[in-house]
Amino acid sequence: MKSDHIPILFICFLLLISCNSGSKKMDQLAEAMDEEATEKPETEELEIYSADAMDVEAYEKLMTAARSKEQPLSKDLYNLMGLDSTQADESNPYLSVLDPVRIDQYDVMVFRKTMGCTPIMCQADFVMALGFNYHINSSKSMLYNYETEPQVSYLHDAFLIISDMQHKWESGDDGDVQEIVGEPFEVMDILIAHEGTIYSIHELNKEKLRILRNRIFAKYGLKFKSEDLLEYYSQYEWYKPQRDNVDNKLTDRDKKIIQLILDAEKQTQ
Repeated sequence: MKSDHIPILFICFLLLISCNSGSKKMDQLAEAMDEEATEKPETEELEIYSADAMDVEAYEKLMTAARSKEQPLSKDLYNLMGLDSTQADESNPYLSVLDPVRIDQYDVMVFRKTMGCTPIMCQADFVMALGFNYHINSSKSMLYNYETEPQVSYLHDAFLIISDMQHKWESGDDGDVQEIVGEPFEVMDILIAHEGTIYSIHELNKEKLRILRNRIFAKYGLKFKSEDLLEYYSQYEWYKPQRDNVDNKLTDRDKKIIQLILDAEKQTQ
């Protein structure tokens, strides 16, 4: 009887060793894959990173629920947007979600808060939030309040030009309410992503504005004559100084941004 049990025990022992070895190999493989997956890609100057941003799935779930028009937003979404969550009840004017605007790597959400109507006009406030890669975080977001509807134009890379559009409703001669949309107002703000942070153009000093203005030329490979600009952009792998002049490379959008930043530089001490 004993001789019959020895081979079986021995086989079980070998199987146990084999399983442990295979388990260790799987653990090592998983660790290697995890290390590979968590390797951070080489970052460029204009990457924005929010370590504590909300995960995509949770964010999309909130946004989907909020898209039901003329319904109060949940307290979670108020907190997420950096708004006062005590407003999230039916006794206050509704804050409803309009269609998000997708701008390259940015998300711009526009929220409409209806303030009330008179016989001749309805007035609404709009709140816009700028996020990154579907991540909105109150400490990273920028909120803009308007009495009229904000219009956002994508111009170049991390440059966002925000202007204001008149938006109201008036009663026609036949008593029907007609929607009146006016011409865009002046540019209200310019958002620029620079070294990991989103700035308003009004927050940057003249030197930073100069650096950002010349980034447009750097992208086209201009060989800067100014040593400080050459030194600054040479630290980035994407910068390939190979042209003495890039004027023929500039698009209308490039030229518009350059002029806007030049105007800001002139107004900055």
